[in-house]
Amino acid sequence: MRIMRALIAGFLSMLLICGIRRADADDNGTFVLVDRHGNTIGSSVFTSLNYYGAGIYQGTLKGTTKVGLFNKNGEKIEMRLPTGYKLEELILKRDTKRNVTTMPDDALIVVSHLGLHGIVDKRGKFLIAPEYDSIRYLGGKIYFLTKTVPNTSQRQSIFFDVETGRRSKEPFTTERYNFGPVGEGRIAFETPPTRDMPHGGWSNPKHGYCDIDHNIIIPAIYDWVGGFKDGLAIVRVSRSSINSEKMTAQNASSPSRNVYIDKTGKMIEPEIEPVSLFDKNGLAIAARATNPGVVGLINRKFEFVMEPAYETINQVAAEAFAGRPSNHKPIVLISTTGKKMFDFPDTVTNVEWYNGPGSVDPGFMVTEEKDHNSKIPEGHRDHNSLMDMSGKTVIPPKYYLEPPRDGLVVATAGFKKNRTCGVMNCDGEFLIPLQDAFFSLTEPDRLVKSTSGNK
Repeated sequence: MRIMRALIAGFLSMLLICGIRRADADDNGTFVLVDRHGNTIGSSVFTSLNYYGAGIYQGTLKGTTKVGLFNKNGEKIEMRLPTGYKLEELILKRDTKRNVTTMPDDALIVVSHLGLHGIVDKRGKFLIAPEYDSIRYLGGKIYFLTKTVPNTSQRQSIFFDVETGRRSKEPFTTERYNFGPVGEGRIAFETPPTRDMPHGGWSNPKHGYCDIDHNIIIPAIYDWVGGFKDGLAIVRVSRSSINSEKMTAQNASSPSRNVYIDKTGKMIEPEIEPVSLFDKNGLAIAARATNPGVVGLINRKFEFVMEPAYETINQVAAEAFAGRPSNHKPIVLISTTGKKMFDFPDTVTNVEWYNGPGSVDPGFMVTEEKDHNSKIPEGHRDHNSLMDMSGKTVIPPKYYLEPPRDGLVVATAGFKKNRTCGVMNCDGEFLIPLQDAFFSLTEPDRLVKSTSGNK
């Protein structure tokens, strides 16, 4: 169960950084763009504002109901939409690490009219006809489009790759539930549960992989599946399906466990129970199948470079991991060679996950830490501290901190109606003082400031 919880936490964290960054305000709240010192950029005031990347925001100007696109200066980006259609979503086919002030050449737009959705290019020309009830992003540049066949109750679907322009050769009926995640030409799918006769209960759904044409590549035989990366995926299988499996006191309580598979569905090194895929350093978090209660680090040869000795391990920086010892000693920082770097203070209860380049500035970690001098209401998480890689506390645990990006740290103090928010640099100095507002980092020199209408 510890391994499954770690996988789910990591997956959810990935989802948070892959989607649109959204700054939410309460009812009647407003949004403005500000620089890193809190100075308002332009004169535009919004009632909603989402960030796509590449310096592009989707928002609704105060006093209007029409959704539009805006650049980092708050200026409207002109769009060519078919008459009567409205913007639903902007799609950027290439990397979003750009900074544009006009509509990018590679942009696609999901549009809708009277409940039907399609996709147009920057000139307003339909690439996908407006005949779909829903258009949903699955990941890996793949979208899932579903429509109802006229005069029937039958539903048909296709996959659409926005990067290549390829779509499913033929529509398919959606007898399968839930598609995704996506990786390396493999689209995960879930089968519907079936009635378990004669007992009358329902069986758990199974998971497998198909391609963009909905051809089954790997049958639905797994209890859970992840996306492919570097030719591997993590799936959950029943222990009875693993020929080499030996039941022990440590694993007997769980009828299923995680294994690696390759792109053909072949199990790779089944004596390893993985927690993560390999990072850029060629390391992954894993346990021995005979003792899944403790984890260590393996290399791409599936050899343990750090023997399993920890209850959990989180990657907390590009070059470091945090391990929670199984003997309840303090959390420790571990290098990519498996060497212990230092013990965290006893007050540190967690170290935040590292979600890849851009998720946190190099050289820093965000921890959850008990501050015995503050009164945190029951049900609220501990305050955060910001540490450097030597273990020095840069910002003490007085605030809730967002991970630092581009040298900025969003800090929140207080609770509910007494909540205030400001922006610090990585030395712990306030560039924007605490105030009755909320800030969201978007670009290195742009933040979204939201003010609640209910305060």
